[in-house]
Amino acid sequence: MLAPLLILGLLVCTAGAAGVAWRTGYLEEAVWWLTNATPPVLDSPAPAGPQRGAFEVPVALTPEGRAFLVAATLDGAPLTIPASSSTAASPQRPGRGGDAGTEAPLRLTLDTAALPDGHHTLRVEAEDRSRRRNRSALDVTFVSDNTAPRISVTGAPARLRAGAPTALRIAVDEPAQLDVHGGDTQWTVVQLPLAGAEHAANLLVLAGTPPNTASGELVLRLAARDTAGNVSEHVTRVLVDAATLPRQALVVPASLAALATGPVATGEASQLAALMVGVRPDRLWSGEFRMPLPAAAARTTGFGDRRDYADGHVVFHGGFDLAAPEGTPVLAVATGAVAFAGSLPQRGNTVVLDHGWGVYSLYAHLVQPGVQVGQMVTQGQPVGAVGSTGLSTGPHLHWEIRLRGQAVDPAAWLALSRELP
Repeated sequence: MLAPLLILGLLVCTAGAAGVAWRTGYLEEAVWWLTNATPPVLDSPAPAGPQRGAFEVPVALTPEGRAFLVAATLDGAPLTIPASSSTAASPQRPGRGGDAGTEAPLRLTLDTAALPDGHHTLRVEAEDRSRRRNRSALDVTFVSDNTAPRISVTGAPARLRAGAPTALRIAVDEPAQLDVHGGDTQWTVVQLPLAGAEHAANLLVLAGTPPNTASGELVLRLAARDTAGNVSEHVTRVLVDAATLPRQALVVPASLAALATGPVATGEASQLAALMVGVRPDRLWSGEFRMPLPAAAARTTGFGDRRDYADGHVVFHGGFDLAAPEGTPVLAVATGAVAFAGSLPQRGNTVVLDHGWGVYSLYAHLVQPGVQVGQMVTQGQPVGAVGSTGLSTGPHLHWEIRLRGQAVDPAAWLALSRELP
């Protein structure tokens, strides 16, 4: 064994400068080939999350150029190693002209399409090019998932009256991103994670339509995407019956026309819609909502009543008008945070409560707001008193319930609030 090393040493001593460098490297390689007893090191990052379809597993080999893959198995079954992953079928001794080896990371491509969903183990084995042909192995575990999530919907009514809210429960059988869309219809949708649900994709969905929605079929489209990228879709269809809306022909004095139908009116509507479009994720109330005035208060105008003005402007009443003596306390219908307390051109002195989950209540034509923005109020707490401010012909309370900015039938909401989890 010493003879080859002695000869190599003499060659190094008698060569020129360039030859010295080359033969020195050759000598180092020869010494490593003769003496190395350290197995090669295999390294591969565990695939992040579930894998779907084909994916690559990078494998790093150390020392570079001195080792190669010799075997790979998946769950015990042998895999074919691509030529690019093994630089030589049999390692070459130094000086025999073999490839020195690739220095790029090796990549194995696995296809999970034929695998059952679940945990799998890829085992790779490497051998170095030394005389002893030292070996090592590495296990890489991963999870395959080629099954789309399953969506189930409960609580969807077969028929719904225009303007009435509804609640649906949507469940997905695995963690997933769930999107709910009203399509091209007039659904107003609020997605709410169910407390204590196994997956965040288990939702309570509150939905409603404007009071003037025509009879027909409304479509709710659901799409769930799991962490592996599998996608499933579900369509829920609800028949909507048009509401019978009383019609009022109104003649407004010229001095009040701007409040009734002009830019001031439309500006106020936009302001309120923007104020109540947000969805607070926490639910501030518990139990059912209650009326803001005693049961003896007469309802003078219903929800959705159509109002035709002399100039051709048409609006649909967004709540209830309740007649009561001026100064009668107006009570919070449920616990909530004050989102607005101030004066509006049409509605006069107004209070808006945010109850969470995208649900708001509005109290208008008050003598004065009795609360301040940011204040928390409890159910039954006075928020003001009946008055006749704004566009009003006498003492009364204009009361609205809104779902993400969309006015819904207050009576229907009271009934629905009794059924919510």
